[in-house]
Amino acid sequence: MQDRIKEFARSVSLGKLPFKVMILDEADNMTEDAQEALRRTMELYSSSSRFILIGNYSSRIIEPIQSRCAIFRFGTIPKEAFVGRLEQIARSEGKLAQPQALELIYEFSQGDLRKGINLLQSSATGQSITADDVKKVVGEVEAGGASDALRLAVGGEFLKARSRLKDWMASQGLSGLDVARQIHDSIMRMSVGEELKAQMLEALGDAEFRIVEGGDDEIQLDAFLARVAAASWRKGASRAATGTRTQKVGSTGRRVALTPSRPRTRCRGKKGLRCDHFQMAGRKAQ
Repeated sequence: MQDRIKEFARSVSLGKLPFKVMILDEADNMTEDAQEALRRTMELYSSSSRFILIGNYSSRIIEPIQSRCAIFRFGTIPKEAFVGRLEQIARSEGKLAQPQALELIYEFSQGDLRKGINLLQSSATGQSITADDVKKVVGEVEAGGASDALRLAVGGEFLKARSRLKDWMASQGLSGLDVARQIHDSIMRMSVGEELKAQMLEALGDAEFRIVEGGDDEIQLDAFLARVAAASWRKGASRAATGTRTQKVGSTGRRVALTPSRPRTRCRGKKGLRCDHFQMAGRKAQ
């Protein structure tokens, strides 16, 4: 920051343009101290320099810099344009890219064209680019690890779910963000109620955000599994609390519904006979 950016900003612009343009890629990876230094440089040389900051997460850019910039947000590139661009690059390099290989590159890069071009270049080991070449580069992930951990957590087995997810991450060499994406796909495929699915997605979003902001991968994923297991426990406790029992009251043999929601009390039937129950529901049981 002190050597290159500041020296460039204070230098005299060449040509007829009244200012110089500096492009800082991956600006969201700068430390807070470096961003503070950049803010001061932007203020001092605003008349002679313009700055373009490129990043993936605007939340990582400090507020003083964001307030001095016009923010432009770009979505992912459409699949047709993405695949067409990769085909054009492959033809210009004399390579034959199979459609299945380009489909895999699009899925793994998630619309990031720069990442897609890097994958295409790494996969071009021969005259043609096949789906197997792409899988060797990205590392084909074993399916089922995220689904197994989710099923265990939904069943209330938190420790088993944590152990399964930890072993799967270690064997596949996955980062926390990679695991979060796999878990998201598994949640959307699970046959569970909408309420539980919404709770799981909310918990996963919190974990993914904290990982992006610098949180520990293992701790955040453990917290996610704990929230899923806790939701399952609460649901089981709710079902147990609303379950009913029946018992005969007095000499008439009339049966009433009893619920375990209140402490045990004593009551009397019509002829003074005592009976034990939890709560009189006031209706005949079916």
